[in-house]
Amino acid sequence: MAKILSPFLFILFALNILKADTLFVLDTKKIQNGIELSLSSNINKSDLKISELKDKNSYRKIIDFEATLEGIRTNYDFDEAKISIAQFNPKTTRLVLSADKELESDLSFDKKTLRFTFKSSDNKASKEKKVSSSKTNSKIYITDVSRYDSGITMKLSDDINEDDLKEFSMKNKNSYRTVINFKAILDTGRKKFDLDKNTQIVILQYNPSIARVVINSNKKINTNKIAKDKELFIGLDGVKTDDDFEPVTTKKVQSNKGKIVVIDAGHGGKDGGAINGKLLEKNIVLSLALKIGDELKKKGYKVYYTRANDRFINLRDRTKIANDKKANMFISIHANASPNKKAAASMHGFETFFLSPARSERSKEIAEKENQSDLEEANYFSKQNFLHSLSREKIIASNRLAIDIQRHTLSVLNKKYKVNDGGVREAPFWVLVGAQDMPAVLVEVGYITHPVESKRLANKSYQDLLAEGIANGIQSYFYNNR
Repeated sequence: MAKILSPFLFILFALNILKADTLFVLDTKKIQNGIELSLSSNINKSDLKISELKDKNSYRKIIDFEATLEGIRTNYDFDEAKISIAQFNPKTTRLVLSADKELESDLSFDKKTLRFTFKSSDNKASKEKKVSSSKTNSKIYITDVSRYDSGITMKLSDDINEDDLKEFSMKNKNSYRTVINFKAILDTGRKKFDLDKNTQIVILQYNPSIARVVINSNKKINTNKIAKDKELFIGLDGVKTDDDFEPVTTKKVQSNKGKIVVIDAGHGGKDGGAINGKLLEKNIVLSLALKIGDELKKKGYKVYYTRANDRFINLRDRTKIANDKKANMFISIHANASPNKKAAASMHGFETFFLSPARSERSKEIAEKENQSDLEEANYFSKQNFLHSLSREKIIASNRLAIDIQRHTLSVLNKKYKVNDGGVREAPFWVLVGAQDMPAVLVEVGYITHPVESKRLANKSYQDLLAEGIANGIQSYFYNNR
């Protein structure tokens, strides 16, 4: 008789068949004068697309290659340069070396490791000159761009003055064009947004030192420009004023009312989840799920829970709720645990997972732990339904959602606490498989086994911050992917 794969092995097998050819950046770390990338498979220099942008006071070396980055954009600062790594688009990971002047750099390959380093200048006078240079000569980087009402908001590495924006307009028959230039380096790549059926806004790197925003419309354009708290809004006048300028993650708008979010508090009833003394994972995540729901309701979303009290919900019913409600999003809340007492003191942090091939042992271990209570239901999923749930669109959307939740939650928590960034990771969680036609993520809010983090997770004030950050991440996702 042929040997039949277990359901859990089947999910790993199918996932790896679907994306076996995809290269993953599993981890990045800072080394002397550079960074080191851990990859899922080998890579050659011929796989890299390398370009340079040179200006009198600016130098950038850009390296693009086809890969999926496990985690969010990361910047590494050095005395003479900055190296950033980010997901440039769904297929491309981008490395950027930025400096005041041209630096020699080197790429080295060792099995599944890529190292990108630069040669440091030995000219002490040059270093001293850099330290004493005025703020007006320092570069401003645009780290994020998102659609916001009738315009775009840009997150900046430093404050900018509205007087630094140079604007001019052109008219051609029945079309109007307004161009706004300012000194900045666009780290996100060219972006285009449709404000309405007649108006379009584009941001691009005009030359190595100038970023350009272009607004095209069939009607006369009056612009509104607001610079505040390392953010820059550029859009159409008559829509926004300085008084109501605030981050998109905090503003309640009419469009949220049509969005449905299903929040899943992991475990419950006979399944306590991870345990640390009197602390039970099932109780912590239930409290958090209800708080997240309250935050989302304030923002105008319709919220459903897989459970609102201490009861066991099987896998089938958790995802059935999301599918029956035709939800726009499925969020599963969990707390992590170390594998043994020895590791308890060192393992801590906030992590967000999306369904995709597990490419690290750690991701597999976490998935196996969370999947234990669901294996009895695994046979419920037919091969057809499983493959349907792994559409490329869902994987990309879930990855984007995970990045937004990770970034915004840490932003809120780190204002008061020092929280370890566990990153955005992929793993085969059964609870995410059944949520069809919607982005789905699993959030590990912290380690219940860590001596400090466990106390925070049980603290109501800390839970309030977690709920605020996760809700902000959800809000940001909907704004950026309308």
